[in-house]
Amino acid sequence: MSKELYGWINLKGEFEETSRWGHQNAECIQAIWDETGKQSELDGIEDCCQARIDADEHPEWHWYEMAQDDFRHEVVQIAYERGMIRVGTNGTDMHFEFGRGCLNDTGMKSCRYQACIKLAKEKGCRAKFENVH
Repeated sequence: MSKELYGWINLKGEFEETSRWGHQNAECIQAIWDETGKQSELDGIEDCCQARIDADEHPEWHWYEMAQDDFRHEVVQIAYERGMIRVGTNGTDMHFEFGRGCLNDTGMKSCRYQACIKLAKEKGCRAKFENVH
């Protein structure tokens, strides 16, 4: 294998590449983030923290940071529930993480499963499938 590879197999069976720590930056994940309105919730929390600063109080930024982490986790769970597959490499293994039932459905298996096998083969890796639910 020539390089590390990370990203998502989206609902169309297309690979969306991201950086190692950038799984949240894929278009398919950003679309869920936008759809759920999580950014608006975070903006509200940030406004509350800023109001506390303006009132010479402790801003409680950990509240914002914890919410951001929780929201990102929720969005990834939604992606898994919808059938998206997270991709990451480890040496010569390419790991495909998916949610319950994602690869059991005939339609999903024909599209996304085949996309996983093809991607692993193209990169000279062994495909390893992991149900994360």
